[in-house]
Amino acid sequence: MTPAEAASILRQHNAWRRDDTKIVSPANPTQIGLAIDVAVEVLASADPWRGLYDPEKISDRAARADGMAWHPDLPSWPDDREDDIAPLLAAQGFDYEGVSPGEEFSEEALEEGGDLYWEQMKSWNPSPPAGEHWRLAAVTDTEDGPYALFVRPLALAGSEVDHA
Repeated sequence: MTPAEAASILRQHNAWRRDDTKIVSPANPTQIGLAIDVAVEVLASADPWRGLYDPEKISDRAARADGMAWHPDLPSWPDDREDDIAPLLAAQGFDYEGVSPGEEFSEEALEEGGDLYWEQMKSWNPSPPAGEHWRLAAVTDTEDGPYALFVRPLALAGSEVDHA
């Protein structure tokens, strides 16, 4: 059964189910079952990433002297303001989490900066946050030091989302 045939059978079933006049004939139960199987298969194969945040498309950190990178799918405000991008990521359908390097940077590099800081920034390989399905979206320097931003589809985040 093709997806189009399955959709037709399920539409007929819904029309019958919603029909108070009893004019619409019910679909064959076996056909309804087969149509549901096709619908489940189609839905299961849908890409929750929708082609966004392909790991191959993040800018090459090694090619930059500062070791920073941004994914081209990261949204920005139309007026280039530097506000929280959380609402923009949510509008894309993505959860996010930021991580700092912790012990992966030396105290000296974090306190004094300079060449050592940028060497460690360039070699830093950020680990994703707890949970599954994270993809790296940015590695950058902030007022508070090195920062990596990870994203994942809200559809895959389940009940783990908590940005309160």
